[in-house]
Amino acid sequence: MALFIARQSFTSLNKNILFFTKKFKKTIELLYKLMHNNSLTAQSERGNENGKGKNRLSIFRRS
Repeated sequence: MALFIARQSFTSLNKNILFFTKKFKKTIELLYKLMHNNSLTAQSERGNENGKGKNRLSIFRRS
């Protein structure tokens, strides 16, 4: 009996989690895109500060 109750609560928890993720999936995706875009723009700006741009990693190449 206790196992049945535990299983029931687990399945309802799973359903709640699924509902939550479905409901907020678009919001989460939008936030992720915003964060990702912000980090990318910050990186490119940081790279362009010293006029190198794409050759930011030239420090690691020992010629």
